Amino acid sequence: MAKLSGFGKFFVNRSNERNSKRFFEAIRGYLTLDGNSSCLDLGAGKGFFSYAVYEHFRRRRLAVTDYDPSQVEEAKKLFAIKLGLIPGNIEFRGADALALPFGNEAFDSVFALEVLHHTEKKDWQFRKIPTALEEIRRVLKPGGFFCYTELFSKNRIRNYLSKAGFQEVLGTRSYFFFDSCIYRKESQASVRVHGPEDQPAYSVA
Repeated sequence: MAKLSGFGKFFVNRSNERNSKRFFEAIRGYLTLDGNSSCLDLGAGKGFFSYAVYEHFRRRRLAVTDYDPSQVEEAKKLFAIKLGLIPGNIEFRGADALALPFGNEAFDSVFALEVLHHTEKKDWQFRKIPTALEEIRRVLKPGGFFCYTELFSKNRIRNYLSKAGFQEVLGTRSYFFFDSCIYRKESQASVRVHGPEDQPAYSVA
């Protein structure tokens, strides 16, 4: 992955709170997470979505991550402002979506808001995103949820997930053609490498 430029970071951080609230409201009713659940937020940025997850679900473990260490610090500051003393079940660390520093089947849910395209040199490519999706599948428990928003490679991401043993729970396309999706890991089915001609259906919100 690559760090965002100063301009890119400004743009992402400026919209982080608004986009986080919008996505969280769209998905929270679809998630079934009990008190022993563990959650991973990839590319958390300033941490607004991570905090929404913590505040609503209060899970056993929450890992707040970003490729950029300065963004991890921003998220930590947000939690400190909101909570004062940060609970021990919340961890902040740098993480590359292409090589996640977590064990197999470690999480009940993984969140990635506008993250996957940042693994590519050019936003519209689909060369490294499959590696990121495999890493997400690896760290998810069977039955776990992968929740994401994405602007690029939308159909190819959905198609890849469907062939990787995931079942769609929620799939909408809106807000300038952003995908907002929840997929549930159903099995350890092997992935068939495919091309852009494989185009799954989608719903429009």
